[in-house]
Amino acid sequence: MRKPLRYLTILASVLLFSACDQAEDIKESFDTLECANLLIRIDEEWDKDDPDCSDIKSDIDKILKSCSEFLSEEDKAQLKFYQDNCSDD
Repeated sequence: MRKPLRYLTILASVLLFSACDQAEDIKESFDTLECANLLIRIDEEWDKDDPDCSDIKSDIDKILKSCSEFLSEEDKAQLKFYQDNCSDD
């Protein structure tokens, strides 16, 4: 009688830990998607005739703060270019 209880406990533990891993994967996927959407928004804003540089710089700050682990060096260089060359003057 103790063996089935032990197996049930082990099974429940395995299921719990795999659910936690799935939750982390889902959160990471959501974070990646959110970062990609911010990058798209910056590119779209930059391509406008009269870009709103304060919005662009604010989005860049958000990206660099929360998305840097998902960014390639090329992405970071592009963001730096936008930051350095955008002016509301």
